[in-house]
Amino acid sequence: SQSATMKASNDAAERVHQALRDIGRTHKAHPERANFVVLRSPDVPSMLVETAFITNDDEEQQLNDPDYRARLAGAVLSGVRSYFIDNPLPGTQFAALHETNARNAHVVAAASTDSATDVVQTAYEQDDAPVQLASAADVPQYHVVRRGERLLDIANQYGVSVMQLRELNDLDTSRIRTGQRLRIPQRSGQG
Repeated sequence: SQSATMKASNDAAERVHQALRDIGRTHKAHPERANFVVLRSPDVPSMLVETAFITNDDEEQQLNDPDYRARLAGAVLSGVRSYFIDNPLPGTQFAALHETNARNAHVVAAASTDSATDVVQTAYEQDDAPVQLASAADVPQYHVVRRGERLLDIANQYGVSVMQLRELNDLDTSRIRTGQRLRIPQRSGQG
C-alpha cells in the first residue's frame, strides 16, 4: 500500500513540478524524495512544495508579489488537478466526470460504426438506464491551456468568441493558466 502511495505521490509531484516549470525556472530538474513524516502516509499521496527561498533576494521579491503568488498557487492546483483527472479516486467528482466522459466517448465512437445500436443496447442493459445516442456535437469539448496560449488564441482555434469562453468557464477576466482545463462552447449551427 505504501509503495503504491509513494508512486502516486511521485506522479502527482511530477505534474506539480511541470506546472511550476511552466511559470519559471525551478532549482531542480525533477522532484526530490525526503524521509519526512508527512511524506510517509500509507494511504494518501503527499508532497511538500518549495516555491522559493526567502534567503534568495530575487525569490523573496517575487514572493512579495501577489500576482506571482497567485501564479504559484495556480500551478500547484493545476498539477494536482491534472493528476487526479487522469487518476481519479473512487467516489470523487473526478471519478464521476471520468466515468461520464468515458461513457460519452464510447457511445460517440459507436455512433460512427454500423453496430451503434448494439453498443447502445448493451449500455442500456448494463446500467438499467436509458442511453441517448450522442453525436460528437453533444459531447462537451475541452482544451487544456498550453504555455504561452492566450484566451484569444484558444477562441480563434475553436471559432468561438472570447466572451463565450469566459461565460462558459466562469472567468472574470481573460487570464488563464498553463494546465487549466477550459470547456469549449459549441459553435453556432452545432447541436
